[in-house]
Amino acid sequence: MDRNELDDYKKFVKRQKDDEDFDTVSMKRLKYLYDKFSTPVDKSKYDHLFKKSNESENWTSKKHSFTKLYIKNTAFIPNQR
Repeated sequence: MDRNELDDYKKFVKRQKDDEDFDTVSMKRLKYLYDKFSTPVDKSKYDHLFKKSNESENWTSKKHSFTKLYIKNTAFIPNQR
């Protein structure tokens, strides 16, 4: 980032904090800076953190079966005082 871009960015931040609206020229400049310096996130590196839909469906059906079994087995237990 060169000096002019940094100055523009600081002005944009200040204007945003002051709740000022951007005119069309400054908005174009801000979009240009955003496109130039933003990097897209590689979402594929997070795939290992989430289950596939097949695994998730199996887990849900097992959970549902367990809940039904638990309710069935505990429904007729009298309250013990």
